[in-house]
Amino acid sequence: MSIENKVPKWRAKASVLLTVVACLMALFHEYTTATLPLSGFMQMAVHLGFAMTIVGLAQIAGDKSNHFTVWDMVGVIIIVFGLVTNLRILATKGFISPKLTANLSTMDTILAVLIIVGILLAVQRAIGTSMSVVAIVFLAYAFVGPYLPGLLKHNGITLNRLLSSTYLTVQGVFGTALSTSAKEIFPLMIYGGIMVSFGGGDLMMALAEKAFGTFRGGIAKVSVLSSALFGMVSGAGPANAATTGTFTIPMMKKSGYSAPFAGAVEATASVGGQIMPPIMGASAFIMAENLNLSYTTLILCALPAALMYYTACFLAVDVEAQRLHLEGMSKDDIPALGPIMKENWYLLISIGTLIVLLCVFNFGPGTAGFWATSVLLVSEIVANLLRRRKFPVRDFLSAVTDGAKSASNIAVACAAAGIILCVVDRSGLAVKMTSLMVTISGGNTALMLIMSAIASLIMGMALPTVACYVIVASLCAPPLISAGVPAIAAHFFAFYFGLISNITPPVALTAFVAAGIAEANPIKTACHATRLGIAGFIVPFMFVYDPSILLQGTLMENVYGIFRCTVVVLSIAVMIGGYWKNHKMPILSRTLILVSAVLIFLPFSLLDIPSYLIIAGVFAYQTLVVAKKQLKLAGTSMKE
Repeated sequence: MSIENKVPKWRAKASVLLTVVACLMALFHEYTTATLPLSGFMQMAVHLGFAMTIVGLAQIAGDKSNHFTVWDMVGVIIIVFGLVTNLRILATKGFISPKLTANLSTMDTILAVLIIVGILLAVQRAIGTSMSVVAIVFLAYAFVGPYLPGLLKHNGITLNRLLSSTYLTVQGVFGTALSTSAKEIFPLMIYGGIMVSFGGGDLMMALAEKAFGTFRGGIAKVSVLSSALFGMVSGAGPANAATTGTFTIPMMKKSGYSAPFAGAVEATASVGGQIMPPIMGASAFIMAENLNLSYTTLILCALPAALMYYTACFLAVDVEAQRLHLEGMSKDDIPALGPIMKENWYLLISIGTLIVLLCVFNFGPGTAGFWATSVLLVSEIVANLLRRRKFPVRDFLSAVTDGAKSASNIAVACAAAGIILCVVDRSGLAVKMTSLMVTISGGNTALMLIMSAIASLIMGMALPTVACYVIVASLCAPPLISAGVPAIAAHFFAFYFGLISNITPPVALTAFVAAGIAEANPIKTACHATRLGIAGFIVPFMFVYDPSILLQGTLMENVYGIFRCTVVVLSIAVMIGGYWKNHKMPILSRTLILVSAVLIFLPFSLLDIPSYLIIAGVFAYQTLVVAKKQLKLAGTSMKE
């Protein structure tokens, strides 16, 4: 038998092994979530060991070559390095003494090098080269820092200190980010994957179609709502776009939207899934840890801004539909909701369980995810027994494998972020960044916010959202907090701009995924998505100056803050689109709306009421103009 015939079988065995390891990883996490996590570093070590093994196996199983390639060897190295280095942590039984850290043995020195190399390789395969490059730049900074000028200069970090801090302290690989990945993120990733595989995605799409399908520009609104619903249980922008976009984007193109705009709608809506409770992006779990808040409190604070984001997206889509004179979907094109609900209604039980446990009983995300998954599995088993159908074992195993792969990608990104944060901590870069931002801005909060936003957008081009948030929050949040910005607003600011970088050119991952489905120019798609997602750029600045948008004030302050922000966001969305009541708005009207919205946006409350009156007056005037035109056309038609 030739080698060409043997290798595919070997890759098939690697694929089977990948499924086995993924299931073992899921069982481990579900068990420790239901009982108690392992002590100290042990939970994180097992988590990272599994994650690196899965990344390595995914590389080997997914390679299409008939030969053993260089990248296959990289996959083997990732597996070996991940297992060896994390077994060393397990050997300590989760307790690493200061003596062990201070006097690094030769063996631990080698293992520290191996775990750094293994993580960098795993991130390169799982996330992309850009994040590995960023981590290498920070590692280089640890050694070249003493030779740099000005505030970037530091006293130097010895190799021994860097390796011990990275490998054997909570300021390195085994820090807050990886801990959150191990304890909170993984159970929810598994839940989301299983929910979709059991028909949850179809159910959410059906609900969205029933709600908005017949409205003007209906399929685009279905895309927005279905992405929001899907994002509630997935919390991942690119995955969201790839899942719902395969259906909505072709339908949007068929209804009359251009390919770049169709891709942009899906990308903008999909990115918003990471700010939509109850399951937000992985960054939200880390943010809750950083702020020492319960996850329930965090998602309640996030809800008003998330709703504003999607409302603005809906309005932008509606304005575009007016410009193109598009109608809604035909009722014949909308599947009957009854049969789909009859088939999949029981899936809603687990979603209800998740929301109740998070918001009513204040369970942690990991524990709530475990019980939601348990309810989902029991519901599916009972439903299949009553209908005399077999349990979809193949779909279940595929969902667990995909969920474990996605969670492993996040885990290695968190580990790489830990390496970067170790350099930031040991070099004093965070303190220097605070001094640098204060010096450049002259203590001006607005300038500091602009600098932080730019840093987040740039970092977001090279890093996944979770790593971007972790790094930007460590560098930019402290100076903002020192300038008087509430901690929750500073962290949400970094979170939002790290998120919105997914649709901001020149590198916009979620927009590029949607552009691929739409067969559109990626940059044009990203530009449209930036316009549609304008709320993501406005809202963060507003909640910094008015934290009541994040529910940080009294009841009346919160209500007025949300109202004020909503008026600004929606007014600017209409101004950019330029249409009202199916008629184009004149430049003067759009200018008045823009100026008034900017005045409300600025923190000068005396100008709010006159600005509200101007905006209301402009819309009233436009409505009267349109009504007169329609009466005139009706009169002309009657004469004819």
